[in-house]
Amino acid sequence: MVLLRHELPGDGGAFHYDWLIEGPQRIPAPPTPDDRCLVSFRVLERLDLLAPVVSPKMAKGEEPAPVEFEARRTPDHRRQYLTYEGPVTGGGGGRVVRVASGVVRAVEQEFGIVRVIGTLEPEDGQAGSGGLVKTWEGVEIRVETNGERVWAFSMTQAPPAPPEPPPNRAARRAQKRGGAL
Repeated sequence: MVLLRHELPGDGGAFHYDWLIEGPQRIPAPPTPDDRCLVSFRVLERLDLLAPVVSPKMAKGEEPAPVEFEARRTPDHRRQYLTYEGPVTGGGGGRVVRVASGVVRAVEQEFGIVRVIGTLEPEDGQAGSGGLVKTWEGVEIRVETNGERVWAFSMTQAPPAPPEPPPNRAARRAQKRGGAL
């Protein structure tokens, strides 16, 4: 999964982000760099920098509200865009720069619904989420008159795993002896 900043030519510095998601490999053969197998959305936000707001007034164990954003579905992109930076020949031209990348753990997709679980971390020195697993859930909400499909997404962040409790005194003695309790 990558997030590319797509700078548009001759448009006064206009840009958007291309969020490209690689789903499970296709059977019978894995995709080649030229296969259009990346589920693609155009977004205006840096998804790697979004994080649910945690309020000090939240009750213990209460989950923060998800972050919501809109995305526009674009044609699937070629797999080579996972690592590509530079000029773009199609789709209005311009230039793309990779600003974030991550690992997709799972993708569930059916007509009008998509769910992505994974990580997305900045590559440009910005502070990210430290590798926390996030879930993005999207629903197609409308089709514009120009045919663009608009999606509403919500992003939640898995809480960090609790630290391992320190071993009790008997367990520490057993570890020192190299044996079991």
